[in-house]
This record gives sequence, structure tokens and C-alpha cells, in this order.
Amino acid sequence: YDLPVTPTPAATPTCLPPAAVAIARNGVVLFAPLDELNRDAVAYETQDSCDGHPQQTSVYHYHDIPSCILDAAKGPSTVVGFAHDGFPVGR
Repeated sequence: YDLPVTPTPAATPTCLPPAAVAIARNGVVLFAPLDELNRDAVAYETQDSCDGHPQQTSVYHYHDIPSCILDAAKGPSTVVGFAHDGFPVGR
């Protein structure tokens, strides 16, 4: 992924696309929070112990902030990755 070094806000807000929206610090893709049926993916799909799972084509991904990255965070930063627009993703 190519991410902007200096992200700028969009002129108008938009909804997330139903696909990859960010990349986690560990290289795993973060998908939008909804599944392909427009449901809360975390509530309806089986997740592993790090809150991820593979899709039908075997792409391992997250739909939420992964607990394994949050649990391993040291210090005050909770940045777990970066959205495709360059802005940090975290809690």
C-alpha cells in the first residue's frame, strides 16, 4: 500500500467501502466493519483469538481493532495501523 505521508481530510465525508480500508502495524488488512450481507462482521463472523479471520479467498483480515496489537502496545500510543488515506487507526 502507498499511504500519504501528510494526510488531508476529504472535502466531504463518505462511507467506508465494503473492502479493505486500512493496514495494521503487523501487516494484516483491516476491512470495513460490515460483512458482505451488511451486518456487523464481528458479531456475525467467527473470529480467532486475535480478532481476525480469513475470507473466502483466504485473505486473513480484521474488522475491528485487533486485541493482540492493543495488548502488545507499550506506552501511551494506541495506533494499530493506518487507513488508506494516511490517518492513524487506533483507540
